[in-house]
Amino acid sequence: IAPDNEENFYYKDRPKYYDMRGHGLKPIGKIHKVTIGGLKPGTSYRYRVMMTAVQDYYNNYNPVYGKGSGAPAYKVDLPKATTLKEDYSEVRFAVVNDVHAQDSLLRRLFADKEKNKEFDFVLFNGDMTSDLAYSEKIVRHYLKPASDQTPLFMARGNHEFRGRDALRISEYFDFPEHGPYYTFKYGEFLFLVLDGGEDKVDSDIENQGRLCSEPYLNEEAKWLKGVVESDEWKNAERRIVFNHIPPQIKNAWHGNLN
Repeated sequence: IAPDNEENFYYKDRPKYYDMRGHGLKPIGKIHKVTIGGLKPGTSYRYRVMMTAVQDYYNNYNPVYGKGSGAPAYKVDLPKATTLKEDYSEVRFAVVNDVHAQDSLLRRLFADKEKNKEFDFVLFNGDMTSDLAYSEKIVRHYLKPASDQTPLFMARGNHEFRGRDALRISEYFDFPEHGPYYTFKYGEFLFLVLDGGEDKVDSDIENQGRLCSEPYLNEEAKWLKGVVESDEWKNAERRIVFNHIPPQIKNAWHGNLN
């Protein structure tokens, strides 16, 4: 990374950061998560993503590496990321859900590049696809259409429960250890993201025996009770909640009651 200033990226050696999920051992694979600490609040940084191919890995003493690749700093405008400020008088964000893989619709919604810059974040509020039959759908229907939208948050909808690779969504989004329900803050604005589960009971034949969501949702309920009893929740200037399935009683499905 480098500061967002007039200094050439190649002016000096820049600090490098790695995927530390291997606890000191560099992970080999197609998906990586890199965490950078010690950054100044409300500050923009330029960054490069670099990688080295691993062509063969017979054992720990004989890895065969290919050519390194990444964004050349002299050919392209490097992407930038801006850290959160310490104080916010207002927060602007966009929420979209139930796109069901209609990427052209999503691109039209975010076609105005200048308006997009006004958003502090974008949140996908579930059912961005109809299923996750294979993990490439996460790249195609979540990450690529939103490549200009950062930060990006994700709330799981009932359709994200479906498909062979549904479990892999946590590889692409940075959820806490307990799963895709969490809180995040912009100054005194506190946001709560809930996981509403599936829309039918676990035993419904359409769920094909894959669900054990009731124990999971019970744990989420215990966690939620702790959140609303916390000083952070009580002292927040504004509290905003995201949940894919709206709670209701009249004409309710099981998911509405969860």
